[in-house]
Amino acid sequence: MQLRFVNSSQGRSCDFRLWPDNALKRNPPSLSLGRSARKSMRTIPCLFSVMAIVVSIQGQVPEGYRGDWLLVNGLAVLHIDADGTMMHRNSGETGKIKFEKDGTFIWELTGHSRGGRFSDGKLFLKNDQAGAPKWMSYLEFRRGEEQVASELIQFAVREQAQAAEKIASSRRKYIENIILNNLRQLDVAAVQFCLENRVKTLKLDQVVGPDKLIKKLTPVDGEDYSKLDFTEGVRPWKVVSASGVTVTFDR
Repeated sequence: MQLRFVNSSQGRSCDFRLWPDNALKRNPPSLSLGRSARKSMRTIPCLFSVMAIVVSIQGQVPEGYRGDWLLVNGLAVLHIDADGTMMHRNSGETGKIKFEKDGTFIWELTGHSRGGRFSDGKLFLKNDQAGAPKWMSYLEFRRGEEQVASELIQFAVREQAQAAEKIASSRRKYIENIILNNLRQLDVAAVQFCLENRVKTLKLDQVVGPDKLIKKLTPVDGEDYSKLDFTEGVRPWKVVSASGVTVTFDR
């Protein structure tokens, strides 16, 4: 097959042929010196142009950019595939990256994008956290082996699970304390109302309201106090919040 490329700026053209491997072995092309050699030198830029066009069409990422990138002093891992897909391995967030000649890139994600650059063998990703200090405007990543990246991800998952459990435990304790406090207020108000009005039962709206013993009773987690039995001597009270926190109060 023969291809012709034309240099539009100089009005010159160059030709070259592509031979199958077996054809080269049987009839290798002859090379001559002098004028022919000088002409062949002019075909070299054409060949490099073809290579650049092929790489552009295929969308292949340079080898030095591929693989896992580990966050310096952190637990985040990025992974870049040969087709230009970059994934945040911690969250699974994935998108294509568009490279520029100066080493900068745009990471195109669903609904937004993030900028970054490659410099001195490192990857710098724009920090999109609100309120981040100026010196943290870019997060620094360095190349890492796949095994190290996988171990880092596993460690990060364990740390996140433990942190989530601590947060959930603290939140559950907070909800329990608020509900217990509300139940104590209701118990005191119910006893006082029964004594003052010489009754043995009442309804919630008789002790809660702007002009009642309890001015305002605010649920902390969607719990409903209207179903409590305020009859004198009825115990214990049991309340279940919207998120499933159960509180028992012995009157």
